Amino acid sequence: MNEAVKVGASARSSSTARTVTAAPASGRTPEYYVDAGEAAEFLDIHRRTVLQMARNGIIPAHPLGDGRRKLWRFLLSELDEWMRSRINSGRRPCSPNRRDVQ
Repeated sequence: MNEAVKVGASARSSSTARTVTAAPASGRTPEYYVDAGEAAEFLDIHRRTVLQMARNGIIPAHPLGDGRRKLWRFLLSELDEWMRSRINSGRRPCSPNRRDVQ
């Protein structure tokens, strides 16, 4: 269960408190969202392509805002899982000891 924890800048100023998601009970640290530039670098494609794929629902993305123009944020673990699920091979995966058939 992710519980929100209030973190204040100082003890006397509670109006500047921000909400941070607490780490899960398993002891893992929380994963931070990245912008389209970092997601594009991770996928090794152009930033605008990442944004277009997010708008079309092709890649896992999290929109910020309700209007026409949204900010998109990505979790690298979700992008990695999405890429690994897209292996397009009817055969077994390649192995480093593969022999070339002539």
